[in-house]
Formats: sequence, C-alpha cells, structure tokens
Amino acid sequence: MSKFWKFLRLPRQRRAVLAEAAYALTWSQVQLKARPFREVAKAMGRETGAYAQEGDAATLDEARELARAVKTAARALPTGALCLAKALALRKMLDRRGIPTACVIGVRASASPDDLDAHAWVEVAGEIIIGGARSRGYSRLVTYV
Repeated sequence: MSKFWKFLRLPRQRRAVLAEAAYALTWSQVQLKARPFREVAKAMGRETGAYAQEGDAATLDEARELARAVKTAARALPTGALCLAKALALRKMLDRRGIPTACVIGVRASASPDDLDAHAWVEVAGEIIIGGARSRGYSRLVTYV
C-alpha cells in the first residue's frame, strides 16, 4: 500500500499532526535556505546557558508524539530534513502548544582539523526528544529558550 493510502487510513487527529509536521518542516527548510542564520537564531528564542527543567508526564508524552510526527514527516518529504530543520519544526509545534523547550546546538571536532561538526536537538523537561541519538559526544555551543 502506498504511503498516501496509509496516511488516509490514519485517524483524523494523527493525519492533522502529520500534516502540521510536514508544514513546519517545509517552513523550517525555507527559513534556513532563505535567511541568514543570525535571523533564524533570533526567531529560535533567547540565547541562554541554562534551561529550567519544566514539564510533567503529560507534557513529555505530547512532546514525544510530536517528535515522532516530525521524524515521520521528514522521512516522507522528498527533500528530507537535517537536524536543525527538524529541531526548528518541532520547536514551532511545541511553542504553539505552550510547551517549554530548549533548542540546543552542539559541536564536536570532525575528522578534518579545520572543521567542526554541528548537531541540533530539542529538550523538554531535560529530556532530549529529537536529535538525541546523535547528540552524544557534542558539546553545547548555544541553547535557545
């Protein structure tokens, strides 16, 4: 069965969340391509060195569900999505629901001595909900709340 038909067979609420995730990912990718990073960074929130660990089980469950939707949408879109686009999309969806988040950009040394490898992830209540698999080994460069 094609992805489209599988999508149509999903419950209406799940389809709505996936459509929102696809829109947020597309919006994020356009922003990252069309605007200088310093402008995108301003839209990500206030830069901080610390993050208040807020949230409860219900908040975390909703955040995890939204993260799954972003990951699913990223696999379905023909353009794919890098970690920063996923983090921005999820952040947009969580902000819309009033769920406090931290969007983190980390760096680590790469194979080439002149390059840095960067990665972005999103935390809710101190838990990494997207980008966590790759975040090990990265040092926090900046956190946006």
